[in-house]
Amino acid sequence: MKTKVYLLIIIILLTGCMKKIEHLDTKLDIQYKTALIDKSELIYRSNDSGGIRLISYIKNNKEKLINDNGPSEPVINSSKDKVAFIDNYYWEAIGDVWVYDVNKEKSKIIIKSAIGDQQKSKSLTWYDDNKLLVVIGYAYGTVSVGGDLYLYDFDSEELSLIIETDINTEIIDTEIVADGIKVNYAKFNENMTEYEVESVIISIE
Repeated sequence: MKTKVYLLIIIILLTGCMKKIEHLDTKLDIQYKTALIDKSELIYRSNDSGGIRLISYIKNNKEKLINDNGPSEPVINSSKDKVAFIDNYYWEAIGDVWVYDVNKEKSKIIIKSAIGDQQKSKSLTWYDDNKLLVVIGYAYGTVSVGGDLYLYDFDSEELSLIIETDINTEIIDTEIVADGIKVNYAKFNENMTEYEVESVIISIE
């Protein structure tokens, strides 16, 4: 009896996976696509509202799924051999940071979010081919728009705190510019009801 139950569960799971892959090409519109190092093509798809999103890639005329758990728009390093994204990227939802290794055609979690900590990854920027800037902050409510700035090193597999903000300041996102890293801050008023955006150029060398 147990064997029959196990087989039934496996069939259901496999059927569900096949259904997801079957409608990859037809249900969601292409919002973004770009070539990768192995000449495959990365595809980012979503519906009109953006509530349903997925990342896939096309290689040898076949489209394969990378992630369909509501991922953020993927960011690609300059060598185009790594693709980073945050899954479950919804308002007041907590997701993990993933990296898709183009050469291995495999994905893995590099930063695991803990729901009990009430912190989530909010923004990703490649600092160089092997280092990723990550903004991590409070996951809930309408006040928090950013967080603190961290650096993930793929060689050491370590996550380091770069900038810790105070109660009235949060980092929204970052951008690599000629002089270093452009950090965009949200500066809140005393009542935490409004904020202005200020930018600062920093270096972490």
